[in-house]
Amino acid sequence: MEAATLEKARDWLRTPKRNLAGGEWLEGPSIGETVNPADGARLGSVSPADAAIVDRAVAAARRAFEDRRWTGMPRRERAALLRRFGEVARRHRAELATLISLENGKLYRESYDDDMPDTADVFDYYAGWTDKHYGETCPVDGALLNYTLRVPVGVCGLIVPWNFPLLLAAWKIAPALAMGNAAVVKPAPPTPYSLTRFLELVQDEVDPPPGLINLVHGGAEVGEALTRHPGVDKISFTGSTATGRRILHGAADSNLKTVTLELGGKSPNIVFDDAPDFGAALERSFQLAFSQKGEKCSEPTRFLLQRGIYDRFAAGLVERAERVVCGDPFDPRSTQGAQCTREQLEKILSYVDIGLAEGARLLAGGRRDTEGANAAGYFARPTIFGEVD
Repeated sequence: MEAATLEKARDWLRTPKRNLAGGEWLEGPSIGETVNPADGARLGSVSPADAAIVDRAVAAARRAFEDRRWTGMPRRERAALLRRFGEVARRHRAELATLISLENGKLYRESYDDDMPDTADVFDYYAGWTDKHYGETCPVDGALLNYTLRVPVGVCGLIVPWNFPLLLAAWKIAPALAMGNAAVVKPAPPTPYSLTRFLELVQDEVDPPPGLINLVHGGAEVGEALTRHPGVDKISFTGSTATGRRILHGAADSNLKTVTLELGGKSPNIVFDDAPDFGAALERSFQLAFSQKGEKCSEPTRFLLQRGIYDRFAAGLVERAERVVCGDPFDPRSTQGAQCTREQLEKILSYVDIGLAEGARLLAGGRRDTEGANAAGYFARPTIFGEVD
């Protein structure tokens, strides 16, 4: 990447980031600071929303939904506008990838080559769905017509996780808008910047109807306010199981709003001794497990290996783990970035302790990487256990 792009991002981060409601950028009553996970230093600041700003954002989304400037727009025009969202992501790919790596700690090349192309493509994909959702008719007796229409839900509250802070926001925003809804989106507190900058660019370059997309910053209290808000018709949440349970309770206690939850996974990767290309299976397995520093719900966290290849496969994984270079996400020599937060680093290390206490054999990693400039960052060595029951 160019040094000028990094400096541009750092310059943009010097001012506190605000909330967006009805096309207006609003300051909350306080300022909260965020940390660069690669060096533990202050990264920037955000002005979280309070209940009044959440109310304004939801009301703005309701107006945008009900005035039919979006839902009444011809589907071809709605699709064209969504494709322009994707064009924004492509045009500003380097800047947005830089912000992702600064706030999340992942390698710049992962942000640039993985997160950003998919972020752009998802808007193109859902633009193609705007004219492909149909109603149904049902045969009935007599001179009657029985039919079903597919209509937008209304106002969607979209709560985004920290591991793919812009891509997973796009996964939620694009289908919501494609079907004619309005949205209030909340990024995770550690990673607010790439989404905020993207929406700034969208406001300037696409100019969607005011209130179609609104942004509220904050933590659990803001998420709870969205979940329980009677003006929100649907919640989409990606994150922890514990928070997912609270969201279900909040939705049930308020207006029985529709809820979609994606709460992570515990995926097995199964390799048999007749795998036609052992080397390719080994390389792909390691890449899947440890890319994006393991912070992804599609990561295979368990390897089920046939006995005939167990020792050889485990040794290959260990060899690759020991070659990993933790370091600055913008240094081309780095092959693994920092964990997103201190809390995530500590959680990883606590799981290592649990594995040891339960009798598994530590084959690689299991510790924080504090080599050189990494001492102040949140770096964890890639960890592999063997002889797991």
